[in-house]
Amino acid sequence: MTDRHNPVDRLIGHNIARAMASAGISTERLAAMLDVRGVIVQEWIAGERRVGAARLFDVCVALRVRVSFMYEPGQTFSVWPVRNAAPAERGS
Repeated sequence: MTDRHNPVDRLIGHNIARAMASAGISTERLAAMLDVRGVIVQEWIAGERRVGAARLFDVCVALRVRVSFMYEPGQTFSVWPVRNAAPAERGS
């Protein structure tokens, strides 16, 4: 089976988990804060479900982190190369 999940979705999920651990917030607690089911938060963390922009903002407010934190690769996670090349190399 091929991996159909976008590396950026996995990065954001990884960083949600990092922020939760840092804040001492459980999956169930974050879900309650956002009024979503716990399974939704678990799917975000696993990179199996994409987090929309407005929801990502809500997650960041709940976890007290900057939105840009969610896009930081960190030491153990790298998203490049994403599919083909970095955006600058694609002429975007």
